[in-house]
Amino acid sequence: MEKRKVQKWKIWFVRVMILCGILFLTPQVNVQAAAKKSWTVKVNKQYQAKLLKKGSQWYLQSADVQMKELKATERVAYLSISSKSGLKSGYYYFYSNGKLDKRKKFHTLDTRIGTVTFHGTYYFGETSGRLKQKAGVYTISGKKYGLDKWGRMMTDRWYKGYYFLSNGTMAKSMQISETLYVDGDGKKCTKEEVNLGSLKRKIQKAIKGYSGSWSVYVKDLKTGDVISINETSMYPASVIKLFVMEATYASAAEKRTSLNSSTKSLLRSMITVSDNESYNALVRKVGKGSFASGCSYINKYLKKNGYTGTAVHHTLHPSSSSYQSDGGGSNRSSAKDIGKLLEKIYNNTAVSKTYSKQMLNLMLKQERRWKIPAGLPSGVKVANKTGETDSYQHDAAIVFGKKTDYVIVVFSRAGEYSGINGIKKISRMVYDYLN
Repeated sequence: MEKRKVQKWKIWFVRVMILCGILFLTPQVNVQAAAKKSWTVKVNKQYQAKLLKKGSQWYLQSADVQMKELKATERVAYLSISSKSGLKSGYYYFYSNGKLDKRKKFHTLDTRIGTVTFHGTYYFGETSGRLKQKAGVYTISGKKYGLDKWGRMMTDRWYKGYYFLSNGTMAKSMQISETLYVDGDGKKCTKEEVNLGSLKRKIQKAIKGYSGSWSVYVKDLKTGDVISINETSMYPASVIKLFVMEATYASAAEKRTSLNSSTKSLLRSMITVSDNESYNALVRKVGKGSFASGCSYINKYLKKNGYTGTAVHHTLHPSSSSYQSDGGGSNRSSAKDIGKLLEKIYNNTAVSKTYSKQMLNLMLKQERRWKIPAGLPSGVKVANKTGETDSYQHDAAIVFGKKTDYVIVVFSRAGEYSGINGIKKISRMVYDYLN
């Protein structure tokens, strides 16, 4: 009986020990699997090597190629790696001791791997230092670079409208060649647009805060520097009256029409209080009684004087006269065209010195002062002309600043609140920057 008890005890003891062994060994096997530090990889699709992980670093060990025997421009390899390793297959750069360079960094290469030739500077900027193989413009360490599909830095060339210098960085606010310039955003521009890049970016940022579409033109009349944002023709509303004013004086200078008291009164009403009927009457006057003929004369004058985005086609209302048109569609103009006219008035070259001064005096007496003038410090002299409908808010002005005089034209296809407030904000921004 005692012998049977001993045997049962031995059997029970063995079973317990086996169970303990299973419980003890199973997690050990899992730990060993999870802690694998070595992977077999194919290098350059030619030979096999070991990729070892030591801490957070990776090392390539190969009997075929020793990194210490290669030049710095040759220490790149394509690794075909199991996804279980935590790395993706691709091109990697190595230190001389075989350690993988995990930094996001440019490396200069001059070597050949299979059919691929590496010659130039390449960006190893993907996860764990893998070569970035996607063409595009990228911000790297705060600077913009252009990369081709192999991750090579673009140098001394245009790409997607940008120019990249010999050091790979995007050219900004500078002259590229004898005839080519780029602005502060890196885009092609005229010589006059180079120096106001930071102001342009501020205006663009401000515009994004308002609804609708916007067009802005600014010219420093002292330096000749220019900003032109979203240059396009737009319905000008009453700002078109500035061109009718110039054409009326041109007609008088040609002695086609008389600049009598009646004409002067119409000009005054059209500009200072923006009277629509005065505009309609002046177009008919330069057309010698015909509104369509007046449009024809004015449009020929505009074309002759380089106002390529502007045309007069119809009457303005509400007014006492009935609607008339030359059949050419809607009136149109651009901020840049208006800026040109204002500059001519400022320089006394709009028709003549005498007539330029008369045009300026009319604008100085403008009664609608709640847009560009409202954004200026008190006491600043400004000559302006507004335009507005339910869908458009515009203003154009010559501003006589403390340090410099300038032209500013803001067109907005926006509601009243956004349009007026946006124009005031841009007006103050430009004045503070230039003065």
